[in-house]
This record gives sequence, structure tokens and C-alpha cells, in this order.
Amino acid sequence: MFSVFLVYPLIYIMNAIRHISQGNFIDTDAKAFKKNGKVKWPYFLYKEVIMNIANVGRTLDKARHDREQLDKSKTEWIAGVSHDLKTPLSYVTGYSSLIMNKDHQWEISDIMPYVEEIYSKGMYIENLIEDLNMTFFIDHIDKSQLKLRQIDLVVFLQNIMVDIANEPKAQAYGFGFESELDELETIIDERLMYRAVFNLLMNAIEHNPEETEITLSLSKRGDEIHMNITDNGVGMDESTLKNIFERYYSKNEKAKLHKGLGLCNVKQIVEAHDAQISVDSALGKGTSFYIVLPAIEYYL
Repeated sequence: MFSVFLVYPLIYIMNAIRHISQGNFIDTDAKAFKKNGKVKWPYFLYKEVIMNIANVGRTLDKARHDREQLDKSKTEWIAGVSHDLKTPLSYVTGYSSLIMNKDHQWEISDIMPYVEEIYSKGMYIENLIEDLNMTFFIDHIDKSQLKLRQIDLVVFLQNIMVDIANEPKAQAYGFGFESELDELETIIDERLMYRAVFNLLMNAIEHNPEETEITLSLSKRGDEIHMNITDNGVGMDESTLKNIFERYYSKNEKAKLHKGLGLCNVKQIVEAHDAQISVDSALGKGTSFYIVLPAIEYYL
């Protein structure tokens, strides 16, 4: 009986610690626990120690799983960015080599379409690199780094809607802007908030079929400003909804993976303004993003 209550549990504890040190986290609680999760009676004397070891094992196993998922998502994200760079670069090199062909004498009028395409793709690459630089900057952003200025939020959002409607990808989509106010003065980092709202609107375009209706609405409730981006598209399942603000997460692995600011960065921008962002969605019913900003009308 002495060995049952003292020696065997100590051997189990030493083996469990060895398993953890070797990375076999899930093996730590295989022997000492019943199916209902309670400690078996021979190990009851060391119950607290054994339960703590088991908890450590499960925590480390979960951390390993989360790290593996993060590494996988990061790899896919890098592959997506690489693809987004490679495609326009192929146009630049292809058209450049065509123009440089010494066996052909080009007229200026013949060259200009190629030059314009090279310029367009070059600007695309420049904007993509700027987005990537901003992504790394936003990782460490806080309120003290915001370049705050007073703006009319109604005009600000109207300009974003004009820009988004002029995007080539947006031509087959319907857009609406609704505001309860003719003007609304507030203080924000105009550049960062522009990118956040623009990204939410582009997200609605990229993840929904053509003819989807996308609406940006603005209202004020007491000392809060509400901005809502709503669409009547395909919606999201519970798994996507749960992870939508996670870094490197993509709703559709086959889609372009966060070539600009991801929703994680949108959340960071919003929160740096002492604001909140949330999302509501259902499959087949569309998606709504809600941004709630504090109503700050003047500099302190």
C-alpha cells in the first residue's frame, strides 16, 4: 500500500515532467485521471501537483497548436503578398522588354499604352509596399502617435465613398451613403482612419458577389459617433466571425491574402482612437461592421 500511495504517484509525476520536457504535452494526464476528469484514488495524495502538471501540459499543447496555426497563416499571407507583387512585375518586365526590342522601331503613339501600363503597375507596387510599411507601423501604434486634426466627418466619408466607387473592382456593386447630419466635426488621424474605412469597404467588395449593395451610414448618439458599413452579401460563418480580427486570418484562403491592411490592423487603428469596432454577420444575410468613436469636437 505504501508503494501505491507514495512511490507510484512520484514515478508518475517524474514521467509526466519528462514528457513535458520532451514536448509530449498530451501524455501528462493519460494515467492518473478517470474519464470524468477526476484524479484516481491512488494519486489522491498528490492531487494538486498532478492537476497542475496536467493543466500545464494542456496549456502548452494549446500554445503549440496556436503557434502552428499562426505560422501556417503567416506563410499563406507571405505567399499572397508575393503573388500580388509578382503579377504587376510581370507586366513591367514584359512591356519593358518589348519596348527595348532593337528589331522594332516604335512610334511614340505605339509606345504610350505600354508606358502607361508600366506606370500603372509601378504605382500599384508602390502602394502595396506603402501598405506593408503601414502594417508594420500599426503594430506598435498608440494614441500618442496619431496625427490628429479636426475634420468634417460627413465630407470625409463622402470622399471615401467617391474613391471606392471609382475603384475598378467596384463597378458592379451598389453603394449608398446615409447620414443623419449635414456636418459633424470631430478629431481623428485622417490618413489612418481613411485606410481603416476604405479597407472595410474593399473587404465587402472582395468577399461578395457582384450586385451586392454596400452602405456606409453615419449617426451621432449622445457623446458617441456611429459609423456602420453594411452589405447584403454572402455573410460569414461562426468560425470566420470568431477569427475575423486575428492577424493573418483570411476568410477565403484562395482569395488574395491581406495584400493591404488586414482587419486586425483596422481594429488597431480604431482602438488607437479610443474607439471600438464590432461585427455582426450571418450566412446568406450579409455583414455589418460597427465603429463607435467618441465625439470630440475640439482640441483640448
